[in-house]
Amino acid sequence: MPAMPSKKRKTEDARPAAPGELEIGTAVLYAGGRGRIYESFEEVDQYWVEDQDTGDVVRDASGEIIDFSCADLQLAPVEATTEDQDQVCFARGGVLLLGTEKQMVKIIHHFGQSNMEERTTPQQLLAIPSRSCIDGLAKCAMQGVESGLRELAARLRSDIKVGIRVAQLKQAAKQLGEQLLKLEDYFCLASVHLPYDWNAIEAASPAEALRRRDVWNQIDVCVTAFGEAIDRDGVTWGKCCPWLMGGPFTSCRHLRLCLQL
Repeated sequence: MPAMPSKKRKTEDARPAAPGELEIGTAVLYAGGRGRIYESFEEVDQYWVEDQDTGDVVRDASGEIIDFSCADLQLAPVEATTEDQDQVCFARGGVLLLGTEKQMVKIIHHFGQSNMEERTTPQQLLAIPSRSCIDGLAKCAMQGVESGLRELAARLRSDIKVGIRVAQLKQAAKQLGEQLLKLEDYFCLASVHLPYDWNAIEAASPAEALRRRDVWNQIDVCVTAFGEAIDRDGVTWGKCCPWLMGGPFTSCRHLRLCLQL
């Protein structure tokens, strides 16, 4: 999407970022300009930044994604435009399903066995106790992702080391905070996604190919379903998981929480 013309802005002062403040979507300043956190790997102090003007993940001269540390970034000042901007905005959003153990069993049974031979969307569903969705999330993910799926992921991207990431789901859980942790008898329904193989990467458009190669290249434990939308006079969702509609989702009395990612 072409960059919009710059407009006069009224800003507050930027300040250095502190550990724990750089969640996905946070507006930041970096050496090359202004952007937002595209992906957060807080445990290892690494962050990917999406440039505000280009909409692309920031890369170095060789085309590799730059791993920023907390010390490299500042929290961007709040901006107020002097006039409305009439433009198309792309937003990421998702849905997190919460339910009882009985409901989770019913949903996972409806989903069926994981495909151990080829990539699907999603690959597996996990029911994670709500009280473990922040501090105990990584442990639950390590225990829950099937070994056969780890082997498949390694085959899909044999050129790199593939691990398990929980950044997206953890960021969503942090948004809910104590509200989520108090639901002691409820579970969060997480979806597991594997990396794309090289055939799928090369078949995509240039921008999507870069995303598949450099972003979706690990085993990612995410919210139940997510996608991108064009926001103009309402929201039209795309790329959301089709299996979310129908089946037990229309009959179970679960709680659906829509989250801005």
